[in-house]
Amino acid sequence: MVTEKVLNCWKEHHFLKVPYLYLPKHVSGEELAKLQALKIDFDAKPVPLYKARYKSIDGETKSEERVPSDDASKNSVTYFKDELNWLDRHLAPTITECNLKKWKFHPLERLDPYEFVCFNEGGFIGEHSDGTVQIDEEPKKYGDVYRGRLLTQVIHMCDRGVDYQGGILEIQNAFGFWLQVPLKDKGDVVYFPSVMPHRVTIIEKGRRVTLTTFLTGDYPDVVQDYFNNEFKKNLPSTD
Repeated sequence: MVTEKVLNCWKEHHFLKVPYLYLPKHVSGEELAKLQALKIDFDAKPVPLYKARYKSIDGETKSEERVPSDDASKNSVTYFKDELNWLDRHLAPTITECNLKKWKFHPLERLDPYEFVCFNEGGFIGEHSDGTVQIDEEPKKYGDVYRGRLLTQVIHMCDRGVDYQGGILEIQNAFGFWLQVPLKDKGDVVYFPSVMPHRVTIIEKGRRVTLTTFLTGDYPDVVQDYFNNEFKKNLPSTD
């Protein structure tokens, strides 16, 4: 696993107190109508549930559980890829501008599909990260550069308080505090670094639908240096 020191250095350098960018009603009503016209399978294959393990502010450690049966999941996901290239073109200028101001990742492109994620009543997802850099193996290298997911993009497809209650997106900042993202209206968009731990609280009533995808690019220099040097030094000898 990438050392905690390296991850913390990366997080503190880029993300500090507020790790996300929130854009209210950034997707227009016309664009939302095009998205809602797609066939979303609310009974698609369930996604797994997680219960978080984390330290609260008072230092108490919570236990971690994983629900073993997909039948227990109240969540589902439907995938789209090339059908939503038009949405990439619409969002590209905003992503470029905001990335240059806040994160300075380079380059950024969507390689993953879009995911319509449906949380039905009782659904939730516990603490997890969308990034792939934390696993105990060397990430993919393209030429001389390690690449992976850098930004998570979430479009809110419903109205909180009307279509559902509960279901708050929470992101943990570099100092360990959980921040609630104010996703409320249809068309709200949030971006956050995929490496940051996040979770969605239980849906108390109704159905919460979001459209999520991930933007890939070159890992920051601190991660490149780790895998090019310290990581390789610790590999078992092949002699």
